[in-house]
Amino acid sequence: MIGEPPRVEVAMATFNGARYLPEMLASIAAQDWPTLAIVASDDGSKDATLEVLRSLHDIPIRMIENPGPHGIIENFAHAVAATTAPYVALCDQDDVWRADKVTRLMAAMQAIEAEHGTARPALVFSDLELVDGALQTIAPSYFAQGDVDRQARTLADFALVNHVPGCAMLANRALIDRAFPLPPGFHIHDWWMVLVATTTGTIGAVDAPLIRYRQHGGNNIGIFAQPPTLWARLRRKLASPLGYISSRRDFYRQSAHVTRATLTALEARVGPELSAEDRALLDGLLRGSFSRRRRVMAGARTGLSRANRLGTLFYL
Repeated sequence: MIGEPPRVEVAMATFNGARYLPEMLASIAAQDWPTLAIVASDDGSKDATLEVLRSLHDIPIRMIENPGPHGIIENFAHAVAATTAPYVALCDQDDVWRADKVTRLMAAMQAIEAEHGTARPALVFSDLELVDGALQTIAPSYFAQGDVDRQARTLADFALVNHVPGCAMLANRALIDRAFPLPPGFHIHDWWMVLVATTTGTIGAVDAPLIRYRQHGGNNIGIFAQPPTLWARLRRKLASPLGYISSRRDFYRQSAHVTRATLTALEARVGPELSAEDRALLDGLLRGSFSRRRRVMAGARTGLSRANRLGTLFYL
């Protein structure tokens, strides 16, 4: 007899999300994975978010009401810390999931675990469809936009920035236990999960858009499919060349600062478990010259434009 499918918990962070939350919750309730529950951490919402969550009866839900606001990172950390299931899917409050999202991600996860076992940290992710506030398609594939790369799998690919949205991720318990709690002051929870997965476990992907990823101007993190035109960028540069150069330098310095802090925290957390290749990569990025940093990152699928990649490496 085939046993009951393993439990999957959806870790959701909410804050003043009543406008779009009903659609998100309905899409979770419509999932074809039978053993699903929600753990929702609210960051002190002032709108009807809590009432919307309490009105959900189609699927088990546990609510954590924080006095907040503490910010999206701490809010997600609260949600994940409260999970107990063998598998955890991260969830934003304003998207819509395809009915087979969890089933497709679990199939990819179980394929990894069949090869490596459940004790090895594992993370899987899917593509996303970009939509506007009214769920009208902006672009059919997130990974077809800009410089993001669906083939990224290694530490080098993710060392400078994360290019997989957390809402597309599903993690096993081994990864949750290894990645949490987050390092103090960490900037992006999903980036941290990816980094821990690449250095201590395995990453897999489903090459299909399983989420309608809503871009409405109020996202904490997102991608807009309509970047400034070439003429608009040229006008901005020509209007104030020194100002533009200064702003780019500040951007690269800040990016490098965040990256250095992130990689330092990673080395402190998983240092003894690093492969020789990953150890050499971190050593080159954190303690090498600019030319060495470029060498160790040669060929990496960073999800960054050439200018942003070189700028970050220069100031790192």
